[in-house]
Order: sequence, then structure tokens, then C-alpha cells
Amino acid sequence: MAFFAVPHWLNGDNRVARMALKRAMSAYVRTLEDCLANTHRAEDRSIYEKYLADAAGILASCVAGEPIANVVRRIEAHERLWGHTWLQDPIYRKE
Repeated sequence: MAFFAVPHWLNGDNRVARMALKRAMSAYVRTLEDCLANTHRAEDRSIYEKYLADAAGILASCVAGEPIANVVRRIEAHERLWGHTWLQDPIYRKE
């Protein structure tokens, strides 16, 4: 779970795709919360808080009905956040 990947089938504003994205983002936020709660490295906590804040904005965009293109741009920015931070505790790799 290094980051939330945009599903390849998400290429339009259809209702089914939007619902699947909401579910996936909700699960991702819960996973980040779990990682934050269970990490053994204090320095990772602030990074997980950044991830959670950013992911919450993405989820809010999904729920608010923003165009999928805007949501995808936010997800891509979130992936860059993962690329610019380094976690010490490998807990995020556990599923």
C-alpha cells in the first residue's frame, strides 16, 4: 500500500466508477488511520497525518461530485507526496 493508484477503468464520470472510487478512497483512509495508530516510529506519525489530510481532501472531492479529472489530478499529487517522503516503519507494506 505505497499509495492509492488510480484504477485503469476510471475514465469517465459514470456513477458506478464514482461509487467504486469513493469506496476505494474510504478504505485507503481507514488503512492510513490504521498505519498511523500502529506505527512504532514517532517520526512517521507526522507523515501519516500529512497523508491523511491529503487523502481526506481527495475523498471530499469524490463525495462532492467534482469532475473525475480533478479527482485524478489530486490523486496524482498525492502519489507525488508519497514520492517525496520516507517512512521508517514498514507497517504500510503490510496488508
